[in-house]
Amino acid sequence: MFMLSRKSPMRRTARAALIPLILAAVLHPLFAETQDDKVVRTGAGQIGQKMIDGASGVFDIMYIPAELIPPGCTELFFFVTADPGSPGSQAVLLTGSTAKGDMKALARLAYTGGFEGKGLGYYSDGAVVLSMEYPYSTAFVETRWSWDGKTAKLLGSRESDPQKGVADAIRALVKKGDLEAALEAVHAVMYPESYLDSREIGPLLAQLGYKKAMTEYRAGKADRAARIMSDVFLTDQAAGLLDVESREEYAASGYPRFLPFEEFIAIQNDYGFFLEQIADPRAVELLSRTVVLDPGRAAAFLNLADALWKAGKHVEAAADYREYARMMKAKGYEKQIPSRVAERSSG
Repeated sequence: MFMLSRKSPMRRTARAALIPLILAAVLHPLFAETQDDKVVRTGAGQIGQKMIDGASGVFDIMYIPAELIPPGCTELFFFVTADPGSPGSQAVLLTGSTAKGDMKALARLAYTGGFEGKGLGYYSDGAVVLSMEYPYSTAFVETRWSWDGKTAKLLGSRESDPQKGVADAIRALVKKGDLEAALEAVHAVMYPESYLDSREIGPLLAQLGYKKAMTEYRAGKADRAARIMSDVFLTDQAAGLLDVESREEYAASGYPRFLPFEEFIAIQNDYGFFLEQIADPRAVELLSRTVVLDPGRAAAFLNLADALWKAGKHVEAAADYREYARMMKAKGYEKQIPSRVAERSSG
């Protein structure tokens, strides 16, 4: 009898050959293709409830001609689901629904676009179209397939963004001096944080608005001046300027690149002054913030005192009148102090 020794190469080879077979037998249940996976891979078969519940998106194909809907189906859909063959990717199935409400896959569509859950399906110019919008923007990828009722073929895809270049358009309007159109354009932007840099657009609007407001004020129209500035600061882009709580915060904000602090504080102070002139209660809060940001600005204390006085806060107003007078005297401008300052300083 021929015996294999413990060290026989033939025995070691035989044992090694068994290892893959054993592993395959053990791991097969773990990697076996499920019926749902097969439907996704082949693009054919019944779509079960589990797949429906886990779908990334299901989109009606609107305007599809009746003759392109296969027999037994009442509607066509794009069914988007996770692709088991490519983790992290999505598969798009052309599906049909039956009169009983069942869904079955008709074809797997070649698709390389992104998917973020917001889409639209329709039929146009001889093709079924899936339009997918990217998150927080109006950018989209539109993919088209031919469909004759039986087979689908990829025709191509294109990316577009209706708002591309909107920041350039707003800059051009500001440069032109058309504040009304610039504000309208800003308000029309969808997902503004994705398209507009507030650190730039806010200052540009504030500068142009201030220029126009000063023209109105010099013409004796303080109410129009205040309205112009209010319209500017109603935009999200410019509103942040009025939220700054310290000079240091302003310096670190990125605003100074487009609007130096001294120019900004003058705009804020004069906006508060316009509001004070028409007895708008917002003047007190705005001017109070101004003197905190720039405690050396004497005019801001006078404006704040006047706003407080008109609001009936005479004691608080008196303190700011006295501070204004002190600052003016220290600068040698005592003769320029309005007579009402002394009259109201006692409270």
